[in-house]
Amino acid sequence: MKEEEKHFSDEELNDFLSKTNLFEDENTLFSSILEIAFKLSEEANCGVILQVKDGSLSVKFSKNCNLKKKEVVISISPQVIPHCVNANDKWKKMLQENFGIKVNSLLVCPLLSKENEKILMALGSTNDKGFPKDVLNSLNLYVSLLSNALGINMEHGASLKKESIYKSVVERSHDAIIIFDNGRLLFVNEEFEKLVGYQKEELLKMVAWNMVHPDDRERLMKYAQNRRKGKKAPTEYTAKILSKTGEIKLCHFNVKMINFHGKPSLLASIRDITEEEKAKNKLEMANSEIKKAYDELEKLNLRFQNMTSLLAKMGISRMNEEEFLQQVLKSALQVVPVAKYGSISLFENDKWKFVAAAGHDIEKLKKIPLKREYAMTRDGRDTIIHNIMDKDKRAIPPDLFKKLADATFPTKETIIAPLDLSGKEEGFLSVDIPIDSDESFSEEDAKAVESFSKIASAFYILRKYSTAQEEMKEKITMVLVKALEKYDLYTQGHSERVPGTQLNWRR
Repeated sequence: MKEEEKHFSDEELNDFLSKTNLFEDENTLFSSILEIAFKLSEEANCGVILQVKDGSLSVKFSKNCNLKKKEVVISISPQVIPHCVNANDKWKKMLQENFGIKVNSLLVCPLLSKENEKILMALGSTNDKGFPKDVLNSLNLYVSLLSNALGINMEHGASLKKESIYKSVVERSHDAIIIFDNGRLLFVNEEFEKLVGYQKEELLKMVAWNMVHPDDRERLMKYAQNRRKGKKAPTEYTAKILSKTGEIKLCHFNVKMINFHGKPSLLASIRDITEEEKAKNKLEMANSEIKKAYDELEKLNLRFQNMTSLLAKMGISRMNEEEFLQQVLKSALQVVPVAKYGSISLFENDKWKFVAAAGHDIEKLKKIPLKREYAMTRDGRDTIIHNIMDKDKRAIPPDLFKKLADATFPTKETIIAPLDLSGKEEGFLSVDIPIDSDESFSEEDAKAVESFSKIASAFYILRKYSTAQEEMKEKITMVLVKALEKYDLYTQGHSERVPGTQLNWRR
């Protein structure tokens, strides 16, 4: 059943069912009807049950109403109302003038409509906004459940048959309802037959516990046992049941003690929530994915900020090569927090040298005479490398590998990103996860490290261009100085002897 179609809760239904066992006269019945109607509508603060018969309108029962009289003769019977509706001013005026019932809003519902008799329920409220649509829907369902029971009451008098009450109300419920005692089923409605796939005749010969999934069977039996002994037990819970075909269905149970055929029994209202739970799980997964995406966005934002900061520092002309590379490595570790170690190494002709490190011993690494050919295992085809020392061990001579292992901490995973200068590979930027860590690198981590390697590569290109400009400026300066020396014997050769000579222009 769709959620918007359900306006009568399990609690009110069970409440009504349990109270119908106590019906001994008409007043008790009408009192219970109004009591539950008040629960379904918080707006209602007075109520009256009206009977239209033989041209007269009489009050059968009332709550919270100051009545002037209980019966009036009317020339025209009230209009038959097919559904619960907010009554017009004519109805409010009629009730006030004839019975002294004064309300700002009035709701009128048909409980019974026969050829020569009608039973109506009128609910009054002191607010003037009328009754909300959801209240109208709930009361519509409620009075439809009542109509059969009330019809039986009118036909057979004040003494109602318990079986007739359950049949008239329970069979029309959209939830599965059962009554059982010591596991033996005493009553089942059609919805329960549909839920489990058995016929009523089969069910009344079965033990209820056999339809409960083994995972939940002991728990539900304990609940029932405690309830019968008067001990505390939950009235609402979820459990899995098994259908005739073996299908597992997750259900919501609402259970309470009642008297059935003079014996204490358990009444359970059962609703299949399997699809509802699946939808809930899908929603939770979607929420989890959204949160994950948001977290990734935050990480990317942090990485972007660090990259921007690093780019800004590239403009600092006095920062030397080693300082800058150390800054590159430090920033890379900041935006890839799962990495705790790292290093930057460069090639000089046929040599392979470490120039920056974090976590590892850079001084020891600088002293190892490694060749460029040893680094060919780090060719960048595998961006994320597991236990990189296994690869290095196969490429580096034993004595040098021992020194390399002594200068570095054991690692679980390593990201390698090449440094490309002038269109060729000139070294590596690498970051490492410690061997004892439970973390692992993601593809986003690999992309971030690659970005840093490109920034470092760009630095070299800019630095080379900047250096070339400085050299050209110095050569031009020296040419000018030498040209002036021809006209000034005193300064001849002086500019070459004194570094950083500044020219003084004289008229």
